[in-house]
Amino acid sequence: HEDPKKINGAILRFPKGDPMASELLSNSIERAQNLSKWGQLGPLLLTEKLKGKHYNQHLGDTASFYPIHWMETHLLWLPGKADIVRSRLKGALFLHMWNSIFYKLGLNPTRRPPNGSFLAEILSDCLTDLQPDDVSLDERIANVKAWLDRRPNFPKFYENVLGRDWMDLQP
Repeated sequence: HEDPKKINGAILRFPKGDPMASELLSNSIERAQNLSKWGQLGPLLLTEKLKGKHYNQHLGDTASFYPIHWMETHLLWLPGKADIVRSRLKGALFLHMWNSIFYKLGLNPTRRPPNGSFLAEILSDCLTDLQPDDVSLDERIANVKAWLDRRPNFPKFYENVLGRDWMDLQP
C-alpha cells in the first residue's frame, strides 16, 4: 500500500498466468484513451481492482514498501531532513524515489542534491557524474514551500491518514 487508502503499482508481482494481470492491462489500455488526472493507470486503477479481493494477503505494508510517502519526496532532497528519512527507512524493504514528484516540486533530480541531504549521502559515490544544481538552495526551498502552500488539504491528510507530524514536512 502506498498509504492506508491506495495501492501503488511501483512494485508489482503476479503469479504466472494470473488473470488479474491481463485484466489490469486491458483496463489500462482502455483508460489510457481518456486520461484526466494523475494516477488513473496506477494507484486508482489498482485500488479499484485489487482492494478487498483475495490479493489483500499479497499486498505489502506501507512501512516496508513506501516508507516515504510521495508527499514527502522533498525530504530526500532537503538538507537537514536525512534523520527523518533514515528513521522511516528502518525495517523497510524498498525506497520508492517518486521521481516525477521532484519535477512538480521544482527540484531537479538530474542535478547533484545538496550536501547534508539523504540523497547526497546515499549517492556520494555517484555524485562525481552529476552536475551541481544551477538554481540556489534558497530558491529550491522556496519552490517546495510554494508547492506545499498550494495544497491546503495536505496537513489534514498527512496528520490524520498518515499519522505524521505536519511540521516534519516543512522545509
